[in-house]
Amino acid sequence: MTAFFLTTPSRVLAAASCSLTYNLQADLTQDIPSQATDADFMELAWNHFLALNAPTVGGQISVTGDNVPQWTQWSSTADMLNQANPGPSGSRYYPEVCKSVANYQNYRVLQQVGKVDDSFLEAQSGGLSEHPVLDSAGNFLRYEILLSPAMYNEVLAKQWNDPAVLAGLNNNVLFSCGDVTKDTGGGNPANANMGAIVLKVAWREGNAPDVNDTNFHMEDLLVYSPNYRNSSQTDTCELKSMAMVGMHMGHKTVKQPASTRIIVMQAVMKLAHPVINLRQ
Repeated sequence: MTAFFLTTPSRVLAAASCSLTYNLQADLTQDIPSQATDADFMELAWNHFLALNAPTVGGQISVTGDNVPQWTQWSSTADMLNQANPGPSGSRYYPEVCKSVANYQNYRVLQQVGKVDDSFLEAQSGGLSEHPVLDSAGNFLRYEILLSPAMYNEVLAKQWNDPAVLAGLNNNVLFSCGDVTKDTGGGNPANANMGAIVLKVAWREGNAPDVNDTNFHMEDLLVYSPNYRNSSQTDTCELKSMAMVGMHMGHKTVKQPASTRIIVMQAVMKLAHPVINLRQ
């Protein structure tokens, strides 16, 4: 597994000089490890950052401020697993309490307070996740796991969202890998030849000093807390302004079948001018 760390400390923004021209391919074109260099992996990471954070497939991220990235239209694991009959990619699941919020259909729901989804553990124990993270104001970070359209479609087509189907499998679940011989560019996450792409996005509440759309990617999101997370023992759902504070991108490819991980971490985050550091 290869991990790419993309950071955006404000002190180095002026030195950023990466090109905004990109071609997100389904995999590295170079052989691993004999031909691929660190620079090749870094270019792949940069192409992922530019392509997936662009407002549309083939579009360009804003260099003057925030923009709405295309992944905001993807479904989350919670969307897929909690719908009785999941709709197409982009469909949503809303807990009943969230439906009381005006125009709730216009927003995504955040509910995870751990880096992994500990919902079942929390429900059984009646306590919080074993892996919570607090922001500087003492609020829990929230997480969502978003599936690319191709990955989402593959799960539904193979019924991997059905526990009974999973229980009957004799082999491990293997998602499709990006194959550069079949898809050599364009970066469309809905193309099955791109392979499975998953994003884990971390959010903090936006009502803190210096947290705004100048320094962070901001969205209005529904923050849902089930009864076992609340001292009131009741479900709650509030529309809040949230700031993105981290992102992991995972991409399964033929040459990296265990998945290539591209990690976007920031003390100060907006969608332009990240600096890439590579660790293998």
